[in-house]
Amino acid sequence: MSIPERWSRVIFNPTQIIFTRFQAMCAVLGTVALLFLTIASAGAGQNYAGPNLVFDSGTSNVLYSQKAGDRWYPASLTKMMTAYVVFKAIKAGKVSLKTRLKVSRKASRQPPSKIGLRAGRHISVNKALEAMIVRSGNDVAMVLAEGIGRTEAKFVKRMNATAKKLGMNATTYANPHGLYNKRQVTTARDMGILAQALIKDFPQYRRYFKMQKVTVGKKTMKARNKLLKSMAGADGMKTGFLCVSGYNIVVTATRDGRRLVAVVMGSKSAKMRDARATQLLDRAFSAQSGTNRDAAKLVRLANGAKANKPTNMRSVVCKRAKKKRRARKKSKKHKHKAKGS
Repeated sequence: MSIPERWSRVIFNPTQIIFTRFQAMCAVLGTVALLFLTIASAGAGQNYAGPNLVFDSGTSNVLYSQKAGDRWYPASLTKMMTAYVVFKAIKAGKVSLKTRLKVSRKASRQPPSKIGLRAGRHISVNKALEAMIVRSGNDVAMVLAEGIGRTEAKFVKRMNATAKKLGMNATTYANPHGLYNKRQVTTARDMGILAQALIKDFPQYRRYFKMQKVTVGKKTMKARNKLLKSMAGADGMKTGFLCVSGYNIVVTATRDGRRLVAVVMGSKSAKMRDARATQLLDRAFSAQSGTNRDAAKLVRLANGAKANKPTNMRSVVCKRAKKKRRARKKSKKHKHKAKGS
């Protein structure tokens, strides 16, 4: 039986075999390189370095995750746990929303963001929750901690015990407001678990996280979470910012009866953070509904090793902001001189 001509070229021409395989290898490497460049350029376009996560609150199915187990500074996302502990105290009958708490000197001296409460004044638990969640007041977070825990240290102890009970095994709290402390760390995965706990355990308090403004005395202040107004279906939760953490957010949105949660941490600006969260949720809602039984559950996501320290975003976030402020000041000076001349 004769061998076809095209086979004979392959079988009996070793040089051709080597050359053909070399061409194939080049083609594969070229494709891989192109894919790598595409992914890299997409990441660069997002101007984004931190962890992010999207999950379905109805099923706890993870729809997207990136660095979700990396340790990060929570900043004011801490106040979500402060609220959870307060809600537990109300449920236990230890306080009510009408209970009035005294503002200590320590609480009044907390750095911004703050409502500006004077020492010796009183504020209800309800109004303190509104001011803390909507406007991210550090002073009212301390008022709640001292009023319910008797001392900040005792309240923080409750926060850590609650985190452990919920399965937030990479989270440690050192204060009730989220101001920088090197021991105060979390992960996107853990913040997702906390968000889910707030949704499931305390649905009656959902309104606090969707309020777009709060009035304390004669002051009316807008919510820090701008997505409540700009993103379709947005209905919670909380923003956070420190120089070391960058811009963080946990945000929920409901469309066609389906509620999704996004966690975005470490963005370079509030606009980038909000754009990233919107992008993640839009894509998740556009995909098929989360009925895939093989999807990873939120609690099964792994956290990174405790030895891994959080990324410090200060040089990326705050130095960049300072340069912009200096540039604006110079521009104003030049304009002023031009008018005067």
